[in-house]
Amino acid sequence: MEQHPFDAARMFLVGTIVWAVAFVALLPFAGRLSDAGRAWWIWACLAGVGVGLLGWEAARWVRDRSIRE
Repeated sequence: MEQHPFDAARMFLVGTIVWAVAFVALLPFAGRLSDAGRAWWIWACLAGVGVGLLGWEAARWVRDRSIRE
């Protein structure tokens, strides 16, 4: 099978790491964000981590299945 230069699993992993870093970076500002009505930013980062982990696992599954075929 032909190799593609695009690795979706790596893309999801990098994106998940970026969301996780943003989550940790925003935690010290939770009080200020809440006062400004922007506490959802923290939850959006956490959701990004969760969706990224799901996408990473799905991309790995598809890649492994493709390699087996």
